Amino acid sequence: MSAVILSLIIFAFICAGMLLGVILRSLLPERHLSEESRNMVTIGMGIVATMAAIATGLFVQGAQENFRDQRSGIIEMGAKIVLIDKLLKDYGPEADAARAVLRNGVERTMEQLWPKDGSTGAEMESDEARSETLYYSILSLSPATDAQRSIRDEAVSLSYDLAEGRSGLIMAQTRVAPGAFLFVIGVIVFWFVSIFFSFGLYAPTNATVVSTLVVAALAVALALFIIMELNTPFRGLLRMPSGPIVEALAHISR
Repeated sequence: MSAVILSLIIFAFICAGMLLGVILRSLLPERHLSEESRNMVTIGMGIVATMAAIATGLFVQGAQENFRDQRSGIIEMGAKIVLIDKLLKDYGPEADAARAVLRNGVERTMEQLWPKDGSTGAEMESDEARSETLYYSILSLSPATDAQRSIRDEAVSLSYDLAEGRSGLIMAQTRVAPGAFLFVIGVIVFWFVSIFFSFGLYAPTNATVVSTLVVAALAVALALFIIMELNTPFRGLLRMPSGPIVEALAHISR
């Protein structure tokens, strides 16, 4: 289920909670709507609101850090691709085959992470044999001079780091178990539904108040939407930009 649809469902649940409070207010005896009852509900919902705010803030921070870390990994990968290609070019014509392997690997990575058809389920597939192809292509070079030997050794080291970074991106795709993540989101939604239920139970039902509560419900749904989007950086509307890898591919294709 996409983050957009899930956010709309969350928005509907929160509004339904508010509407339920309005309906229940007309059915409850007057003693349940007294000032003492209102004060106790306000205190209880204040605790719930505090917990919901803390949990949402922590989730936003964690999602932002996840997105930033993977963004840094993409930038670092692009820099290493350009540097490996430069080393192979300096090595000489004997490294042209390894440079072709590098280009093919980058093109495959682009298609896996940012498919041309615009699909939202793109993930980098784990492929050990392919990730090692560049490493062994460079390792198989036979340097004739000390300079070529130094270049080969440096390129081998960088290709290993590149494969390691690629594996890190693969592992990051499964960093959060979907079931556990949705369970926590569900708990937070339950808290907000309870809060808006209390609003509907005691707030006046004029147009200004209702509009304000609807906007507040939309803000909550958007906050949870951002959390879900940032936790899946290679799919959805807030997809990780491909600029660093595109620039690297353009550079090594010259």
